[in-house]
Amino acid sequence: MAPIVDDLKPENIQEPLTNRIRGILDDYPDGTQIARELLQNSDDARSKVQWYLLDHRDHVKRARATNPTSSDQPLQLIHEDLHKYMGPALLAGNDSVFEEKDFDSLKNLASSGKRMDESKIGQMGIGFNSIYHLTDCPSFITGDQFMVIDPHLNMFENHASAVRGRLQVLKRAPDQLIAFSVLKKINYAKAYPGTIFRFPLRTKEQELDSEISDYAYTPAKVLEMLEKLKGEALRALLFLKHVEKITIYERKEDQDSANKLFEIEIMNAEEVKKERLGLLNNLKAHVNPDQLASQKDILKYSVQPTYKITQEDGSTTEETWNITTLVGNVIKSHNYMKERTGGNLSNHKLIPWVGIAAPADPSIKIDASRLFCFLPMGIQLPFPVHINGHFAVKQSRREIWTNQDNDFSSDAAANIKSLWNVHLFEEQVPEAYAMFLENVSLDHGANYDLWPTSCGEGAGLNGVWKNLLKDVLRSVVTQNRKVFFCGSKVKKTYSLQQYSNLFIAGRDIDQFPLLKEALHSLFNLAEDIPSVILQEIAALIPTTGLNQVILTPAHVRNILREKKQWELTADSATRIEMLKYCLLDNSIADLDGLSLLPLDGSIWVDFAQSMAHKRFLVPHTVFETLSQVSNAGLVDLNIKDYPFDQIMAAYKVKFWMPMPASSIAKRIRERYPQDV
Repeated sequence: MAPIVDDLKPENIQEPLTNRIRGILDDYPDGTQIARELLQNSDDARSKVQWYLLDHRDHVKRARATNPTSSDQPLQLIHEDLHKYMGPALLAGNDSVFEEKDFDSLKNLASSGKRMDESKIGQMGIGFNSIYHLTDCPSFITGDQFMVIDPHLNMFENHASAVRGRLQVLKRAPDQLIAFSVLKKINYAKAYPGTIFRFPLRTKEQELDSEISDYAYTPAKVLEMLEKLKGEALRALLFLKHVEKITIYERKEDQDSANKLFEIEIMNAEEVKKERLGLLNNLKAHVNPDQLASQKDILKYSVQPTYKITQEDGSTTEETWNITTLVGNVIKSHNYMKERTGGNLSNHKLIPWVGIAAPADPSIKIDASRLFCFLPMGIQLPFPVHINGHFAVKQSRREIWTNQDNDFSSDAAANIKSLWNVHLFEEQVPEAYAMFLENVSLDHGANYDLWPTSCGEGAGLNGVWKNLLKDVLRSVVTQNRKVFFCGSKVKKTYSLQQYSNLFIAGRDIDQFPLLKEALHSLFNLAEDIPSVILQEIAALIPTTGLNQVILTPAHVRNILREKKQWELTADSATRIEMLKYCLLDNSIADLDGLSLLPLDGSIWVDFAQSMAHKRFLVPHTVFETLSQVSNAGLVDLNIKDYPFDQIMAAYKVKFWMPMPASSIAKRIRERYPQDV
């Protein structure tokens, strides 16, 4: 009996390539995202330079103008149908040459070799397809190779979606190469030391037949995109691993050479490159849990790149930034994720890579801080810094995965991605942020402007980073980082100290400036810390096992008893402030041993209950008389603003006695014996 399958007709389920591209475009936004995707690919290819050029020239029209008797197809191209793609185009180039795996990646729309490559930014590996927003037929040259891509399958033999060959082949189609010679002439006999992509802009006529997009892309629209890119270029360079310079050109129809519209480059590129490569060279071993020596291993670097920006008119500006990068411990991260999800992590590129960046000049504020996945995303942050991370991003690269509705199963891929983003903000970002604050040091001034004092409302995306301030503080105090500003505002001498080596002035001490100045001479005092940070410290420290160092009246009383050097220099006004602060908790009995009791004759002595019988408080009229006669042991009533009433209200605590009338008379007789 014949198998049933012999009676069945085989069918192939296939989706047209153009349909797949159209679907991808729905997830990849238009505009500068196209330029960013090209920049990302250049960085993944370890390029130092990225450039963009809007070429207004129509090569067919130029050929006809040069030779009016030429045919309708005057150019020598690899295929006659390519004439319609020889009009205005966007070109993008870099200084890296394709490897064979890069060709393979480009041919696979839905995936790429970058998916599990720890050195690549791209998690999806399909961002290149965003260029189909503006073209139907991309082509490129790289090294000694060229490729032309035809997603409509109309031009090439066997309905091939692309053709590839050596540049030498273009000797027979020289005009194909001329379209790439926008900055300098390219010789087909010599390998090009980089890569140039050419994206002919979709015309009004082509949009009618295009199965990829229904929209034409005009040179004006490209120019608008490049103009926006100029405003984003500095941000785009902040967290990249290799690219050091971005240049934007325009070549108009009547121009013999391109006009530079904009350029940004890292002035101290060698210094920055050294730090970047130091991390990258160790990355492969670091992200392999089997090769890590311990759960303490991390990779990190801090740099201060200076960006030089050159405008079309030749004017230049420079801007320096502080950037800290951290790759956390993979063992700890993966253990955390396994405990939380129980899922298989092998199919996810989960690298605990994070970074923090802010302008070095304190007068420059970030208008709208962004969340980065190496390049800026469309997510605004409530912080004074940009935050980068190897986040689990959605395909558009403009959003990150979150499980806000808590409706994913624990081992689902979406839940793993969501929890990974939470992990980065709970563990890795705080550690990098603490390092960043320590690295910035006093360069930004003695202030807390760069701290994450506002974390949003805690709803929606803000829920992912709602505890950032608390988590940063936990990292700061447990790792004892020097991030607290200590020193005298009067003397303008500051230093950075760690939590274990200071006391912190709370809000209640702000009204006692003389006391604060005296305390600066006794220990490292951090003052003017924002209230929100003080509140977080007060709540956090009991959970860490560390000592609470936010000053209280009890702290100050103990310090003044232990460190007596202040007694040599403190004037009356300072001592009164000391006493008033020490009495804020009304612990009058604990004044013993403090040299804050004034006796007549500008003498300050220790409060001592044991000496109460030798110190006397008398009515003011009697004091005026005795101060001229015999003032020994008399409490000085002429000290302005002294809190006598508060001290006397403590009935069980006695630091002085009322002087008996007989003692008063005795003192007067002793002073004026002949008159009494």
